Amino acid sequence: MADVTLIQLSKEELQELIRSVFEEEIKKLKSQTPYQEDQSLTTAQAAGFMKISLPTLYKLIEHEIIPSFHIGRTIRISKNALIQAMNEKRYKKYNSLKN
Repeated sequence: MADVTLIQLSKEELQELIRSVFEEEIKKLKSQTPYQEDQSLTTAQAAGFMKISLPTLYKLIEHEIIPSFHIGRTIRISKNALIQAMNEKRYKKYNSLKN
């Protein structure tokens, strides 16, 4: 069994110790996997990003090729999901049919 050493710490010392351990672990995690915050786009922003018209974007949403969600009455599209959908075969097939 491992030897255990107990020390007495004040509340402030314990808080600082915990804070420093968490900061070190967060730095390790950030260096291992790059964190990208997902951005929510309006339909106009998504259409501009894709360089397509709004009616074409609405058709892609209607055919569930581009995933979307509603915030109130506005349609929003996750930028990460949009990029992923653009790389999928279904989008490429749909896009080749319209040309």
